[in-house]
Amino acid sequence: MISRIFLILSIFISNFAYSQCLKADIVILLDWSGSESENGHFVTGAASDFIYSLSMGPSSVKVGIIPFSYSPLISWCVPLTHDALILSNVVSNLGTTIPSGGTSYQDSFSLSDDFFKKSEEERGEKVMKIIILISDGEELNFYSNDIIDYLKSNDCLIWCIGT
Repeated sequence: MISRIFLILSIFISNFAYSQCLKADIVILLDWSGSESENGHFVTGAASDFIYSLSMGPSSVKVGIIPFSYSPLISWCVPLTHDALILSNVVSNLGTTIPSGGTSYQDSFSLSDDFFKKSEEERGEKVMKIIILISDGEELNFYSNDIIDYLKSNDCLIWCIGT
């Protein structure tokens, strides 16, 4: 099911790209908490398929990866890049670990914003910003929607895929 949703997203993005020369930064937030232990292979498989479905380039589409549990798993995070091999290797290697911990995505949204700001600085222009959150539920220590509201007010599209 997750792969089908990513397929639909990639078709949407590809169709937009062909008609309008898409320039976008896409950050994929991967829930790697303990409750995903049964779904981990679906999450990483779908993310890898999605990465390879995109036509990426330094001035077109770039993708970043942020796996998280209680907080972003920094050693597995990949800032926005157009290198599908790097992204796919990280996702594949993440799949060899066991999801653990609780779920808290607020800091991951904040890190996404940092990725977007750095990319905009490097690009020298604003581009479409997309966050794809893959998770099985609400976070444990939800404290506010401030960062999500901020991102949305700054033209960031946020898509949530439930596992």
